[in-house]
Amino acid sequence: WSDLPLAVDTADTRLKIFSEDAGERWERQFNGKAFTTRQWKGKDGFLVERFGEWELHFKLIVKEGNLFYDQSCAKLCVGTLSFPMPRGCAPHVAAKEIQDGAARVLVTVVVTLPVVGLLVSYEGYLNVKQNIG
Repeated sequence: WSDLPLAVDTADTRLKIFSEDAGERWERQFNGKAFTTRQWKGKDGFLVERFGEWELHFKLIVKEGNLFYDQSCAKLCVGTLSFPMPRGCAPHVAAKEIQDGAARVLVTVVVTLPVVGLLVSYEGYLNVKQNIG
């Protein structure tokens, strides 16, 4: 878990999203430290996010214009093999995006691991900009 961002009260945060193969690469920077994941639509129609050896599956739920990530499962991946993990052994992500006007979203993410507890959490406003060009 050493690739996770360090604990701080506030962090200069950047997010860049790149189209890649059949999905996207999300490059986050927290005070200059990179935290990259890959996301794609799974065979079950759920959002799949991969970080290191972990693959997390989310059902996306839209309520009143806001987006909630409901984690359905976690898999541990070794090479081309993936092993579904019991909830008691796997990381759990609680995340949501709350609209705040036309160009701003409040993002909240909490990642926990059973027995260990909180691994990382962050919350802040994302200013949505369209790339032109």
